[in-house]
Amino acid sequence: SSMTFTLLARRVSAAIIGAGGVLAGVAAPAMAYDGPGCTAADIMAVEAQMTTAMAGYLFTHPDVNGFLTNTNGMPNAQRRSMLADYLAANPQTGAEIDAIKGPGVALRDRCNIPASHLHLGLL
Repeated sequence: SSMTFTLLARRVSAAIIGAGGVLAGVAAPAMAYDGPGCTAADIMAVEAQMTTAMAGYLFTHPDVNGFLTNTNGMPNAQRRSMLADYLAANPQTGAEIDAIKGPGVALRDRCNIPASHLHLGLL
């Protein structure tokens, strides 16, 4: 069902994007971030860019997609541990995912978004 797909997509995003700690503008307490390009629209645009890029990556890398799909339903700590092990064993995959996460990391740094506003799976 579409609800199951949505939950799976969120969990996969959490596993991949959350592994590097990415900003959750929608989950953060209300506050303004510093600098140009730090509006809610900017944050959502970067989130959309990363989500689209990650979906494309997973569709073109069925081994990674399969691995992440198989972690669905596992406790978060177990899934994170498995992901860390997988990325350590597959450094090229880790580098490609880091490149996908790059815009989120740059936004977080540019806008001085504090670590306390980080949330797994969302920008």
